[in-house]
Amino acid sequence: MPRRARTDYPGAIHHVMNRGIDHQAVFLTDGDRLDFGRQMAAVHERFEVDFLAYCLMGNHYHLLVRSNAGRLSEAMRHLSTTYVRHLNDRVGRDGPLFRGRYRSKIVASDAYLSWVTRYIHRNPLPIVDGEPLDRYRWSSYPAYLGRRPRPLFLDPEPVLTMFHHDAVEFEEFTTGDTVEISDWRLDDLRDVVDLAIVEDERAFDAEAHHGQLARTIVTLVADLLPLPAFDPAGCAVAAGTSRSAWERAVRRATSRASDPEVIRIVARVLAHLDAGGQMGSGTFWRSAGSALRPAGQKVPDPI
Repeated sequence: MPRRARTDYPGAIHHVMNRGIDHQAVFLTDGDRLDFGRQMAAVHERFEVDFLAYCLMGNHYHLLVRSNAGRLSEAMRHLSTTYVRHLNDRVGRDGPLFRGRYRSKIVASDAYLSWVTRYIHRNPLPIVDGEPLDRYRWSSYPAYLGRRPRPLFLDPEPVLTMFHHDAVEFEEFTTGDTVEISDWRLDDLRDVVDLAIVEDERAFDAEAHHGQLARTIVTLVADLLPLPAFDPAGCAVAAGTSRSAWERAVRRATSRASDPEVIRIVARVLAHLDAGGQMGSGTFWRSAGSALRPAGQKVPDPI
């Protein structure tokens, strides 16, 4: 099957991610992370890309990239091949390091831009052992707060502008247990669903049915969220269809709710949207669990 062409255009902002083959580490030492940063600086100069946020973990990375000249593919190919060659030469290995091509998602709204920046900066939470998140060196978060020098390739202005360049406000947004989604559109929810599918181990390579799976998850989650923007009438307008057609789509999606893949990814999406239980005392999760257990299955804990 031919690969799908990537969407890119001058000024496009992309959430780019990749991880190691079979969960293997892609950064073996801090020196490797420094070299990856040097390659980020190189592609910033050569291909006119800016990095709006980044986080380098052990076996994966997340980058928020603005493609000023519409050359994202060239930039990422150069970044990946150069970095992998350097690492292979250093440790005496050969062959690929990453699990296929990088994944990328266009960031099309300010609401999703702020959310995905928060998501990227919160990636180290499981490994910081209670330490402040800004202590994690291999992320743009400390530079956002003015606690580390800002690399030349990093441009936090598009995000910080939304927080009036107030570091305290941005820090509270990033580290707080909840994030406001009451003004989200259906497209913003689709973006989170796409991310959750990419994150999911078993759905990662399932491009053939990604679209159908994403539509099912979006429909289920929109139907569960107690937000005015996601009532049946609002969803119908956002989806460009009639209310009756939307309600039929909800029934079709609910018929798939016992599918373990659907349960797993819905749980992941709800965890992303409801960190800290912002819907109130577990009521939201109980209602979600009821809707997702038509066959008596248990909704898994969010990952």
